[in-house]
Amino acid sequence: MTLLISRRGRTACALATTLAAGSLTFAACSVDRPDGQASDAEPPRVGTVMGTGTSGASTSAPQSATMSHTASRQTSLTARAFMEYLDAEQQHQILNEGLLLNDLTRAQQVTMLQVFESLLNENSYSTTNALLGHIISSPEAEPHYLHFSRIPAADERWKLTVDGPMIGLHAQLAASGVMTLESGHIAMTGHDAESITQTTDLRAPDAPVTSLHDSAVDFYHSLSEEQLRALTTPGGGGLSGADLSDSQRDLITEVTADWLCLGDEGTSPDKRDRIADSIDETTFLLSENPANPDQDGLSLLIDGPEVFLDINGHPADEGASAVHSVFRDPSLAAAPAG
Repeated sequence: MTLLISRRGRTACALATTLAAGSLTFAACSVDRPDGQASDAEPPRVGTVMGTGTSGASTSAPQSATMSHTASRQTSLTARAFMEYLDAEQQHQILNEGLLLNDLTRAQQVTMLQVFESLLNENSYSTTNALLGHIISSPEAEPHYLHFSRIPAADERWKLTVDGPMIGLHAQLAASGVMTLESGHIAMTGHDAESITQTTDLRAPDAPVTSLHDSAVDFYHSLSEEQLRALTTPGGGGLSGADLSDSQRDLITEVTADWLCLGDEGTSPDKRDRIADSIDETTFLLSENPANPDQDGLSLLIDGPEVFLDINGHPADEGASAVHSVFRDPSLAAAPAG
């Protein structure tokens, strides 16, 4: 699972498999509105706006619907269709302050899922589905919002943002067909992970959050005593990527690859190569030297020209573990998307 999984894929793959079988979806978690739309039915406007409907073409279909369907263009078209299914107030909210996910009807949730399915790769979509499904179904969960920088169009640059305390995604879609993840975060308590595993019939030790921590611990265990001193010495500037062995470079590439989650098949490999090529200019820091990172947790900071990644994992003695991860792409220009 790209957002949370290490190369071993210990537990997130089980979660992805369970989700793919339909055990957890947004559609089962929302308050009904009097529109009569079935939770598992595709809203009728989706097909017509995207130009795929069989009964009557929409006159409002964007011209970009005739373009080749890259992942970026498919996401733009699906997002445009999703907007057509919102009422006027919701359309205003999604383009301004953000649309509260809990306010969506079941049918609108189904349509929103199609947007994320186009945006993300398969495993990351399953993870996002699990997290947002948990948020929508939990009365105590804090609010999360969906925001578009403009009306989506395949021939225009725009941004899609999910913003909330548990999950955040900030993706940019360009007219050229390139999708980039500008930043993102995941923050799950042990209780959150436990709730998700219960919903998906997984045991607590198989919580999806453990694998992100595992990949960082693998890197930690590969370090020599000298490298550990550089990594943990206060004010020492950290461990330089230039001092890593080839095998350690491979481990770091896999750790950062956890956040290369977009569905564009060309984007992730290209970004992975750029991260690998810039490891010499990347610094690694540890907040403290844990006696046993497998049990005590690990807080690893990776700071370089192509990636900023903060991983803070705390395995639990019993039940699911907690994890906090923040990703940013420093190479992206801070240009408006409007």
